[in-house]
Amino acid sequence: MRFEELAHKGPFDVMAEIAAPLALAVISDLLGVEQPDLHSFAEISDRIMRSMDAGLAPALAAPGQIGLFCSIRGSVRSA
Repeated sequence: MRFEELAHKGPFDVMAEIAAPLALAVISDLLGVEQPDLHSFAEISDRIMRSMDAGLAPALAAPGQIGLFCSIRGSVRSA
């Protein structure tokens, strides 16, 4: 979303509207890969991050492994 649109939108979430999309765009550009859908990327990233705490909560391991598998499978397909 462009800054002009946000200026007329009223109150908004800076993280959701500016910071997260900008960070994803910059990292994708630096890595030379196509920018993924923000919602899908955030969901998979969250699952992977939470699985890193699997020692504290073993039930989180499986969703993280599935998220990692889905992200790798998607990367291989797009290559």
